[in-house]
Order: sequence, then C-alpha cells, then structure tokens
Amino acid sequence: MGNSYALTIKNLTKTLHDNHVLRGLDFAVEESEIHAILGLNETGKTTLVKIIAGLIPPDSGEFYYYGKKVKSFTSNFLKHNGGEIVYDQSYLFPHFSVAHNVCFQPDKLIRLTEAAKHTQEIFDKLQINIDPTVQVNALNRAQKKLVDFARIMHNNPRFVLLDEPFELLSAQEIIPLIKMLKELRDSGGSVLITCHRLHDVIRLADRVSILSGGKIQKQLAAEEITVSDILSLLSDNKVSDPYPKINTTLGRPIMQVRNLSIPQLMQNISFDLHEGEILGFHGDSTSGRNVLGKTIFGAMPDYYGHIFINGARLRPGCPEDAVKNGIAYVPEDPYSLGIFSNLNVINNLFSVYGNISGRITYDTEASYSTFNYQLKQTNLLPRNPDGKMHYLSAGMVQKINLLKWFFTQSKIFIFDEPTINVDSIAKVDIYNLLNDLIKKGAGVMLISSDIYELAGMCDRIIILENGKISAELNPKEKLSDDIFIKGFI
Repeated sequence: MGNSYALTIKNLTKTLHDNHVLRGLDFAVEESEIHAILGLNETGKTTLVKIIAGLIPPDSGEFYYYGKKVKSFTSNFLKHNGGEIVYDQSYLFPHFSVAHNVCFQPDKLIRLTEAAKHTQEIFDKLQINIDPTVQVNALNRAQKKLVDFARIMHNNPRFVLLDEPFELLSAQEIIPLIKMLKELRDSGGSVLITCHRLHDVIRLADRVSILSGGKIQKQLAAEEITVSDILSLLSDNKVSDPYPKINTTLGRPIMQVRNLSIPQLMQNISFDLHEGEILGFHGDSTSGRNVLGKTIFGAMPDYYGHIFINGARLRPGCPEDAVKNGIAYVPEDPYSLGIFSNLNVINNLFSVYGNISGRITYDTEASYSTFNYQLKQTNLLPRNPDGKMHYLSAGMVQKINLLKWFFTQSKIFIFDEPTINVDSIAKVDIYNLLNDLIKKGAGVMLISSDIYELAGMCDRIIILENGKISAELNPKEKLSDDIFIKGFI
C-alpha cells in the first residue's frame, strides 16, 4: 500500500433523530487497499455507508475521491466514477433475468443469449451455481448476493463499497469472492467493507478500523490481530471468547423428523432433536437449508414425510399450529415472517405473546417493566421501547426478531441465521441466550451459513447438499480450515 488515497473523509458529522451518530469522523482508504470498518450495532457504520453511497446527506465534512474534492456524494456519484456498491439488502431488478442484472447497461439492451454467456463465464470463475436465464425474483437472498458480486466483476470497478456482503453465504461460496476482491486490489482497486463475520475480515482485509462513539478509535493491520483481539477491542476487554458453548447432558428426543421431502427442494431429510441440544444445519445457498425451518414451522405445508413432537405426529398446518405445539421460528429475513414494520419496538417484542393471548398490541405496564429488565440484562435492545422499527439498524431489527420468542413457552426453537447483521459482541449475548434455553431442556435447531458459529456452538452439525443430508459431524473433534472451506463435502 502506498500513500495515495482512493477515499478521504475529514470531520464528518451526522445526527439522526436527535442521535449524534457520527462526531467528527476522520477516515481514509488507500489505493490498492482492502479496508474493513468494524463496530457494534447502532455505532454509525450503516450511516457512513449511506453517506458515501449518496443515500443520505452529511451534516458537515470534507470528502475527497482519488484526490479530488467532492462537495457531497450523490446516489449516482460512485457509479459514474468507477465505483460499485453491494448493500446488505439486494437492489437488483426482480423481474429481469440474472444475466440482464449482471450485464445491465441503462442505455443499451443486451440480448439474453449474449448476456447469459458472459454471465456464465463470470459464474464459472466465482464458482456460482445459478442459471443466468432465470428471473431474479426466483432466487433466495444468498443467491442474490452472489449475483451482486458477479455484477461487480462484470463492471471492473476501481472502488468497491461493501455493506455486510458475506451474510448468508457459506465458506465455500465466500472463498472465490475473497480471491476476486484481492485480485481487484492487486490491480490497483480499493475496497471498503463493513462486516460482522470476523474470520472473513481477517482473511480479507489489509487494515481494520474500529468505529465507536461516532469516530474511528483505533486502526490495526489485519495480519496482526485475531478474532479474540477484535472482540476485546469492541467490548473494552469484557469479551474474548466468541463461542461460549456450555456442555449439557442430552435428554430424550423432543422432535423427530422422518423422510421430510418437497419436490425439487428437499429429499428424505431425517433427524432427531434432543432436549438440551443445539443441532446445527449448514449448506450453501442451493442446499435447501432455509426451506427446512420453514417447513417444520408450517410456512410450507405441502410436504411429504412425518414430524413428531414429543412422540405425537404434527399434522401439516400453518405457523399458528406450530406455535401452539411449542415451536418457535426466527427466519433469515426478519420481515418475511417476523417483524411488523408499522408497529413500535415494544409491540414487536411481544407480538407472539400478544397473538397467543388474543391481543393485537401489547404495550402494557408489565411489558414495559419486562423490557427494562431485559435492557439491563443484555445488549440486545434499543433504549427506546416506543421507537419505530424502520429507524433501527438491520442488526437491531434481528435482535428484536429473536428476543420476542424468549417470552413464549416454546420448547423447540428453529433459528435460521439468528446472528445475521448482528455485531460480534451481541452475537455472544445471543449464544448465551441459547445456552439458557438448553439449560431449561429446550431443543435448538441452529441453521447457519457461518460454519465457525456452528462449530463453536453446536453438539452436532448436519450438512445439507442439494436438498439432501450429505454428512453429520461432531464439532468436538478438531476441524481444519480446509474442511470448513470445502463445506465437508
């Protein structure tokens, strides 16, 4: 790395809803550098990304892009100046083909056969298994992220802004993307990334900046630090173990799944979940891992096979029936089956309990008292129980989506990507909540693309491939990085 800078920001300030998010932030990304910004939820990472992307204006500050002063970033500035962005949420054209999204040009219509051929060449290099001719709205969230990366590669930018780009992606999907980003750096390009998956940060970044209190508090060379070092920096030395798994004695099977199948999605999935067990499920974006949780919860009732809860067969029904049978489900997309964006924090937090008790809203004195107690016990809640959901970061929304189930009497918990968008310290709080559940005899299905999370917190790990079980692993055995990257296949 040299002394020339792709992006320089001086004395940046921004206030949102009376909250001073950024307070005189100074920051720079060098040319030919991959620079990661790390911080807890609600510390301003997303705000910084949105300012650079031109989605919201700064209150004050100076900006320089490749040495030239920029009055402020507009929404098309980076696009017109050799930059590309991958947001946490995909903004692809849903009714266009994958190929047309990858090769999109606003002033030129490209034939599908030509676009598909070029897209397939990119997919082959990035090891992406998606049909370029299908419409984007047929893809799951993880697959859309892969399409975003292919779009970057097609446009060959000199500056890339990445906001939580690896969430939902497995290790075997991430490795080719890291290789692509390093090749971009080696050819003179620069990358600015926010990321909560610390193993990937250390593997990818050249430098790491810690954002706290609205400013950059510390900068370090990524090669000089470990995951434990970053946790200590983020938590003021209060946390150093990323995976605080406790050992429990497993009880009887609390749920038995036999030959669960959905045509073209799942084939003959069978397993037992025991009392006091955290059972992990892992696979890439085409493995069917997210279909499994939805099916057991009743969101995909047209299945073959059998599900038994405490020995009694669960009939195909709906999510309401699953809740009555003691099943809790946190989906990978909190807005699909979880969060009510038109309600405030307190009503979302008690939405499941309120539904069971026949209430539409649940902002009572008792619920506020419970909220304040939980606020003292964990770092997982915003301070304002009456705040609107759409003002919160994606990580905070996910925390509320998770916590609401802890107020129910559920005994089977299906967590699909429970730590997506959640900062590294809050992840540890969530893992401790999982420990509390299994101490009480609950059974937990932990579905995750993060293999380090599964290896650190699970009693067993089931590997899914193309809708089938391909392996079962014991995390207590030493697992090498090589095995992680290959996805155990």
